[in-house]
Amino acid sequence: MDRIQNVDAVVIQRDWPVNTSTYRQVMQQARQYNKPVIYDLDDLLLDLPITHANYNRYRACRPHIALALAEADLVTCSTATLASTVSAFVPNARVLPNYLPDDLWRPILDQPLPEPTPSQPLCIGYCGGHSHGPDIEMIQPVLLDLLNEFAGQIQLCFWGLRPPPQLLDREDVRWEAVEIGEYVDFVKYFGTQRCDIFLAPLLDSLFNRCKSGLKFLEYSALGIPGIYSRLEPYQELVIHGENGYLATDLSEWDKFLRRLIADPGLRQRMGKAAKESVANHWLLGTHAARWQEKYTDAIDQVATGKRTNQQIPLAVMTAWHDELNDALALSESNNQQKMAEIAAIEERRHAEIAAFEERRRVEMA
Repeated sequence: MDRIQNVDAVVIQRDWPVNTSTYRQVMQQARQYNKPVIYDLDDLLLDLPITHANYNRYRACRPHIALALAEADLVTCSTATLASTVSAFVPNARVLPNYLPDDLWRPILDQPLPEPTPSQPLCIGYCGGHSHGPDIEMIQPVLLDLLNEFAGQIQLCFWGLRPPPQLLDREDVRWEAVEIGEYVDFVKYFGTQRCDIFLAPLLDSLFNRCKSGLKFLEYSALGIPGIYSRLEPYQELVIHGENGYLATDLSEWDKFLRRLIADPGLRQRMGKAAKESVANHWLLGTHAARWQEKYTDAIDQVATGKRTNQQIPLAVMTAWHDELNDALALSESNNQQKMAEIAAIEERRHAEIAAFEERRRVEMA
């Protein structure tokens, strides 16, 4: 922990603040040595949809995340929509978009476009985590219709996400349960996979609107065309009809899939345009100065005593209020569990209030 004395800034990510004891030690050390704390977010972890596979986990993390947001000297967000949403909660959110690391992706970008393989069924693919089941279920009717109509000519390929049962039970659906912990290993693996058309559906929710278009970047780096939901993550990246398609409803998912299935030349042109978009605009090396600029501003503000995180009580109390309302909304049939949750929330609230007041007393001394 003494290492904090020798760094320029402290960066924390996602739900790490749930490690309450360690988080508190880090914050105390950062304040002691006058180091800025930067909270980096790439998802709206305070508002997961109830259908999300990790809903219960992050619901329990909300007070910890809210407190960390409020205490951070700078909050960096991967999208403008996420930053705008978080800005209603804290005043110091800034946008630092996701880019692809040059050292990992440049070798893949430098490879020639994949050649069509007429002797094999056309591969329509999806790569994502287990939480995206509802997104795939949204377009499942279209996928089933196409598999039946083009029997023997196309297949569905899933990497990571286990497909819904109606798809998984079919012989023309392939699933690889990829579990890779390190991103560098994922890139090496994913860069060798064969696919002809990629899919990136997203259900319309505030959580999904706040996501980044990382799937477009990773799919496109392989030179493979894709169809994406017409939501903020992809509207900012996809030039419709040129480097990808944006679909609003099932009829458009069906229409654009049929176009790409029927036209190898279109797939080649669109995949080439998508790959060029990433190579020309979405590599980290070209934009690294943005991180230095934002981090330097935070360091300078702390050094001159101009911290921006002055709304801690309001932000924390807002999170606690929402958490209590959620607990109170539980059904009466689950009353015992409800009371236990409320008691735990109250206990945590009192402890965090006491800790907050003590920190403020020390800072004011």
